[in-house]
Amino acid sequence: MTLDDIDLMFNMCSFDKAWRPKKLSPWCAAFSREDLEILEYREDLEYFYEDGYGHSINYVQACPIVKDVVDHFTQVVESAPYQPKGLFYFTHSGTLLKVLARLGLFEDPLPLKHSNRKEMEGRQWRTSLIDSFASNLAFVLYTCRDGHRVATYVQERTVQLPGCGSPLCPFSEFTARYGPYAASCNLDEICRV
Repeated sequence: MTLDDIDLMFNMCSFDKAWRPKKLSPWCAAFSREDLEILEYREDLEYFYEDGYGHSINYVQACPIVKDVVDHFTQVVESAPYQPKGLFYFTHSGTLLKVLARLGLFEDPLPLKHSNRKEMEGRQWRTSLIDSFASNLAFVLYTCRDGHRVATYVQERTVQLPGCGSPLCPFSEFTARYGPYAASCNLDEICRV
């Protein structure tokens, strides 16, 4: 079998498991548990270097999304009239992973490499968990007694943003961390090679 054949079988296993989680997929039965762990890590490596922390250009180019969130929330906080109640984007998983990396989420202390799979068994960058079917990312701006706060959700689960003291991040901490990304967002400059 070729590597393409194995990849196709692994993808079929993934889809079959998603569609029928309680049934043993014949595609999955072809692999041992260790085989599946190796293939999962191989896929995580691919996404790490194509869409994640493997190269800074991957996540730096996600600044328009971060800029839009920061700008919109700033306008709401400053009581700008006629702001929409929500902003919605729909995209492919590669863009979502870039945004997650730009936010500093799911970053491991060590980079993923082909040689450190065993060291990375408890890794945060596990695309089967952070980028599965119908993945989603949500930011919610709350008006609280002590000021505005931002909550962030990945797959409907609250996550604490780096640079924030709690999952319900004070707006000042949110803008201190992500405002510079928004201010320096120049795709012409970023994408110039």
